[in-house]
Amino acid sequence: MVKCIKCFLRSLIRAINLAVILLGIAMIIYSLWLLKRWFTGFKDISSASTFPTPWFIYVCLGVGIVVCLSMLGGHVVANKISFRILFAYIVAVCFILLIQAGLIVWIFINMNWEAKIAEYVSMDDEDFKNFLDFQISLSRYFTFFVVFAEISALLPSIVLLKVGPEPRSHCSCSSSDNEPDDQRLKQSFLVRSNSTLLVVSNS
Repeated sequence: MVKCIKCFLRSLIRAINLAVILLGIAMIIYSLWLLKRWFTGFKDISSASTFPTPWFIYVCLGVGIVVCLSMLGGHVVANKISFRILFAYIVAVCFILLIQAGLIVWIFINMNWEAKIAEYVSMDDEDFKNFLDFQISLSRYFTFFVVFAEISALLPSIVLLKVGPEPRSHCSCSSSDNEPDDQRLKQSFLVRSNSTLLVVSNS
């Protein structure tokens, strides 16, 4: 039963990592689109000669790239797993999560982007200001959700480390599954022939 749980955990790690990778790709696309709208919008408004650096967009873009790379590494680890590799992967992801948490707190919580944007955008460009306010809130929640998904993807790896990873051939059925089809077919014919001879001899 424990061996089947290990197979299930490996499959779960691969599935969750793949889903989080897709989230990371979506976050990268969203960040690039928002970055283009940021620079285009500030260039179009005549009242803004200078504009602030969009650090919150850069954080979203960086988090998306890091999530894709770390979850891709987790997908590889799930295919070729050992105790040392799994432990190193968990430590690396925890370190990355700490860095991400520090950047998120610094950019999204300590900095008041709504007030900063209000200094550069006049009342005549209220639509652009409302658009940026909405996108700042959306990017904040999007980043929190992706980081939470990254933590959720790490939990099965921690459970598998606690259970104890083993090679892929640990299942009792793996040896028979790895045999060629012709060998299993010959073996089945031999069993049938022996049973037939046994019946004939008894008769």
